[in-house]
Amino acid sequence: MSRKYMIGGFWLLLLLAGTSISATAQGDTLRLTLESAMEYALKNSGQIEVARLEVQKSEKLVKAYLADGLPQLNGSVQYTNYPALPVQLIPAEFIGGQPGEFFEVQFGLPHNLTASVNLSQMVFDTRYFLGLKASRMIVDLTERQLERKEYETRYQVEQAYYNVMLAEEMLSILDSNLSVAVKLRDETKAVNEAGFVEAIEVDRVQLSLNNLNTQRHSAVRTIALAYGLLKFQMGMDITALVKVTESIETYPVKELALLDLQSDYQKRTDFTLLDMQENLTELNIKNIRSGYYPNAYLFGAMQANAQRNSFNFTDADAPWFGAVFTGITLNIPIWDSQRRANQIQQQRLEVMKIRRQKQGLQQAINLELLQARDQYRDALEALESEEANLALAERIFDVATRKYNEGVGSSLELTSAQSTLYQTQSAYIGTLHRLLLARADLRKALEQY
Repeated sequence: MSRKYMIGGFWLLLLLAGTSISATAQGDTLRLTLESAMEYALKNSGQIEVARLEVQKSEKLVKAYLADGLPQLNGSVQYTNYPALPVQLIPAEFIGGQPGEFFEVQFGLPHNLTASVNLSQMVFDTRYFLGLKASRMIVDLTERQLERKEYETRYQVEQAYYNVMLAEEMLSILDSNLSVAVKLRDETKAVNEAGFVEAIEVDRVQLSLNNLNTQRHSAVRTIALAYGLLKFQMGMDITALVKVTESIETYPVKELALLDLQSDYQKRTDFTLLDMQENLTELNIKNIRSGYYPNAYLFGAMQANAQRNSFNFTDADAPWFGAVFTGITLNIPIWDSQRRANQIQQQRLEVMKIRRQKQGLQQAINLELLQARDQYRDALEALESEEANLALAERIFDVATRKYNEGVGSSLELTSAQSTLYQTQSAYIGTLHRLLLARADLRKALEQY
């Protein structure tokens, strides 16, 4: 594309409107290709870091759940004070009294201290093994969610990178057109001083030049805004100096091979996430059902007990009494008033819901891919048409400029050709932006990141 003429307007501003980002920076300039910008974002994006932390949390969940099936050792110390010892009744005949009568006695001492060490070990519990399997599935789920977040981040960085390329293309064209306008202004002023054209002709050219300068200032601000958005999407310090190294001329805008690529919806990240949710829900059904099965735990304890008339447990001469015991606990569920049955039905309904969501997602993926292909194909065709229109508008403006300089054309003819060129340039940039977005959408639908 020729860079001789200016763009009358740049509708990319509509995309970036409402974002206020400055472009002050310190330090060396970081040069970025699109791929290096994506890689930087994968390492520094705050959203991706949150997703990584979720993966680490799920890994710790597995270790914590695994520990539940290993031996558990706990210690305890209990002090009990009896301001009034409990009274027990014993038959009086035990100590020589009359049958039918009772004698009041108090057992124990007012100060008691018990120290114990308790050990427990699971022997059998189906829920434990199902829960351990579920926790490992959660790790897989969070890892898949991380992949999806990385994929979305690449898509967002690609769009922001395109904005920068288009903004710099606008400025490049505008700078070329400014040099043409300055030359035309100087030539018209010289012709006016020679008395061959009226002063109004100079004013018309100067007005066009003033508009060009105004639009150039706006273009510089647009570039700063586009760079700010790119740095934001990359997770980069907003004051950093960066420079994109790819341009519209070097970037493969027309990638026809994308139209022939196919996508398996079952390998799509959002589809596999639903698969994992379905598997987790079915595993939860098994976990609830396992509540009907018995579970068994071993236990054991070592205790030392001291009883004193006064609070003096450091007396080495006073006795401590030890005890050791072991045992096994067998829990047998009998009746839960249909609690588990209703929970199972609830989870079965959840499975049905997820399966229906998968059907809807399959249709949505197929539609997304169809629309993305059509939009990219339409944008390719539209760009070819706009390229032809731009070449024609440039020739018309060249002829009008030459005729005006030779004195055989009017300023109105030149102004009309200039206006047509500007409109064609705006349409070309708009179509180019539409093509880039369609390309990004098609890559997203194909998961080509």
